[in-house]
Amino acid sequence: MRKMEVELKYIMPDEESFWRLFNDVFVRGDHFSLAIKNCRGPISRSDIYFDTQDLRLLKSGCCFRFGSKAGNLSRLTFKEKTKDKKTRVEVEDFLPTNEAIASFSGSHPSDAVVALREKIGNTPIAPKLYVYKMFFVFEANGCEIVFGPDVYMGDENCFRRFDLEIEKETEGSDNNGLILLGMKLEERYGLCSDFRSKYEVGMSGK
Repeated sequence: MRKMEVELKYIMPDEESFWRLFNDVFVRGDHFSLAIKNCRGPISRSDIYFDTQDLRLLKSGCCFRFGSKAGNLSRLTFKEKTKDKKTRVEVEDFLPTNEAIASFSGSHPSDAVVALREKIGNTPIAPKLYVYKMFFVFEANGCEIVFGPDVYMGDENCFRRFDLEIEKETEGSDNNGLILLGMKLEERYGLCSDFRSKYEVGMSGK
């Protein structure tokens, strides 16, 4: 399925800021003037990011990942940047694991693999980065907020940092709710904007 993803990405300054937000939302119910709903977590997810030997996807602002999904499914995702740093084109499939693996090289590639091949042709790809996420989710201002620790494991580095993302399902003509929510969370929790993808973050080592 192809869609336009709209999101703001942040680094949480430290573990203390993570626990402050967690306690505000999940423990104390201090919703700081936001109509918060659908709080859930912890949720865990692991992803493997693939690229060509010469890192063609990384250099062109794209990424391709293979990850786990509940219900004995796997997730294949291709993402590509647009001119607007808040948005990315995303092509994502949820398939039984054997079908997801077969789609890499079989005669019936998934939509995400088709998008990947449109970008790099038949150039071979290999694992370049592993990312493990343990996160919490809540909704406010028509947006979904995802936050928690991410562990990045690459060939040359391994590190953890606390990330927060504010997402909308599709791009609309009015993103004011997204932007205002970002400003409020930035101020309250000392967030630092970082529009890079997790693949870019992990490959940079910081």
